[in-house]
Amino acid sequence: MGRPSNRACLLLLTSASLVAVLVACTICGAVVLFTQISPEPDVTAPTSSSISSTPIAGPENSDWLRTHALPLETVEPYDGDDFGDLMPLKDLIGDARIVALGEATHGTHEFFTMKHRMVRFLVQEMGFNVFAIEDNWTEATFVNDYVLYGEGDATTAVLKGINYWTWRTEEVRDMVAWMRRYNESPGASPLVSFHGFDVNKEQTLAIDNVVRFLEDVDPPSAAEAGANYECFYAEDVDSWYPEISRTAQDECRAGLQAVMDVLLANQERYIALSSPEAYEVAVQSARVVLQAEDVFGQDDPQARDRHMAENARWLLDQAGSEAKIILWAHNAHVSGADPEECEDCLGMGHHLRQVYGDNLVIFGFAFNEGQVTAIGPDWELTAHPVSPAPPETFEWYAHNTGLPAFILNLRGLGADEPGAAWLTQPLLFRSVGSMYDPTVPEEWFCEYNLPRAFDAIIYVDQTTATWLLP
Repeated sequence: MGRPSNRACLLLLTSASLVAVLVACTICGAVVLFTQISPEPDVTAPTSSSISSTPIAGPENSDWLRTHALPLETVEPYDGDDFGDLMPLKDLIGDARIVALGEATHGTHEFFTMKHRMVRFLVQEMGFNVFAIEDNWTEATFVNDYVLYGEGDATTAVLKGINYWTWRTEEVRDMVAWMRRYNESPGASPLVSFHGFDVNKEQTLAIDNVVRFLEDVDPPSAAEAGANYECFYAEDVDSWYPEISRTAQDECRAGLQAVMDVLLANQERYIALSSPEAYEVAVQSARVVLQAEDVFGQDDPQARDRHMAENARWLLDQAGSEAKIILWAHNAHVSGADPEECEDCLGMGHHLRQVYGDNLVIFGFAFNEGQVTAIGPDWELTAHPVSPAPPETFEWYAHNTGLPAFILNLRGLGADEPGAAWLTQPLLFRSVGSMYDPTVPEEWFCEYNLPRAFDAIIYVDQTTATWLLP
């Protein structure tokens, strides 16, 4: 399989309203080549599959992987798990305050369940207490209300508080339900909270937050804010806003900024009339509105990941100096790859790495074959088959270890590591977003320098598709 160039790289956004849009890759070191999509027959719904652990004779690189891999006992979370196979991760994670969990697709059951298992481990064994996912900050508060206070039920919370179909699944619902059970358990400390950090959808709830706050502390300014927000207060703004004139965008942006300026200029007075917490929520709400406008209105492919990093930092700061946060997003977003490999590609992980250094630990996810839930060539959201990875990809080498699932520690790995020089060179690595065309499976790959992009890889050989909530 030929290697695509960085400039040919395209990344599919996860927003349900942007699934038809292919945009310039915003992730350093990753290249994904998407071809024109052709008609494809319907594919059946997800089916269960077992993972074979029969050793397979592999090349020298697979032998190195087998020697250095940490085999996983299971990728399914369960009550009473002693996390014996995950305990070595304590040395890798150490005192880090941020652990980012990636995924090679947005529709793999085993990725979601393994991330759920990692969340349990990080909360119960390492004191992590903040969870944040690649979804809107404002809507995610509905999930947090369930997780912390028991408002409603897990299914309703997920359907109401998560915008993207990618996370509206039984797997995420089950994780949310576990978070609630954990918070209710005797002696649970610290409690775990649930948040979003993305800005890739309309921000009507954020606008409502700001206007309601101002109505309480400064009614005249509330009326002005409502007028300034009219240009951006609509469903599917992410679809139509990029199409309006630059002049109209400039005028809208100026109005949105004017609302933020009022909030910042009156900080002391507004806090005195409300509370520090209420004021922070209002300011953050105004901030995500500006961020969304930046993503939809500016010709800046880096804007979304830059703002996701800003919001992750804000969540961690708000939680206090002892807080530790778990981030859930696509591999392409969590990647901390070196920007020298693609000067126009800076992902969320890169921005966070610049601030937190080794206090950020990034896990990439990979698989060989199976199924994936995605939007297909016929624009239907369903399960699609994924063929085995082609030769000389990371997944091909991993498959030839014969291990059904493992973790590979990449931190500190250099080209001088005996037998590891191949792993420190650009290597093809599967990457699927919201869309997938099973007729051209070889073209859904990125080129990564893996040790620069990730601190560890979690690999699952055989996978199945996620189960969407009805």
